[in-house]
Amino acid sequence: MLMRCLREYGQDKQASGCPERLDLEFYSYVWRWPKDHRERTVRRLAEQGAHARRIVLIGPREAEEFLRRIG
Repeated sequence: MLMRCLREYGQDKQASGCPERLDLEFYSYVWRWPKDHRERTVRRLAEQGAHARRIVLIGPREAEEFLRRIG
């Protein structure tokens, strides 16, 4: 994600009114999420979302395929 931001910085690829920006706080959050937040999120899903169907997508190809199937 960081590489995409650096590579495409300044290009008009965002929606109107949503400029591409380098947000170090956001990138830090994403980078540290597995260590800082994953365990709590998984625990909450188990406690509060036991009735919900969970779909885990690993990578862009799986996400694209999933969206194609439901769209």
